[in-house]
Amino acid sequence: MAAPTGNPVIRQTGIPAPNGYGFGKPVAKGRDGEVIVYQPTRSDGGLKVPITITNNGKDRAFYKVSVRVTGPSGFSTTVHVETSTTGVYPGVTWPTELIARDSDHPVPDKASAEIADITKSSR
Repeated sequence: MAAPTGNPVIRQTGIPAPNGYGFGKPVAKGRDGEVIVYQPTRSDGGLKVPITITNNGKDRAFYKVSVRVTGPSGFSTTVHVETSTTGVYPGVTWPTELIARDSDHPVPDKASAEIADITKSSR
C-alpha cells in the first residue's frame, strides 16, 4: 500500500505564550518578564491569583515566587509558588493559580497584587 498523497496536516503543538492561558490582565512582571502576575479575582472563598513563569534561560531552572495581595478593609496576605519537583525547562511556561485568603478580613471584590520576591536557581 502506498502512502497517501497530499500535504501533511500541520497542527499547532507548541506551548502557549504566557498570554495564551486566558488569565486576563497582567498586573506585575519580574525577572525581565519571566514571572507575570495577573489581576486577582474572587474565587473559592478567596482571591484567585494567576501566575505564569517562563524560563527564558538555556538550562532547566527552579523558581520560588512570593506575591503580596492587598485590598480594602485591611485584606493583606502573601501567597507562594515553588517549581521544586521538576523545575521549568528552557522555553517552557509554567501556568498556575494560587488562592489568597486572609482569615481576619473579608475577601474584597477588587484587590492588587505585586511580586514580593523571586528566586531562580539551577539547584
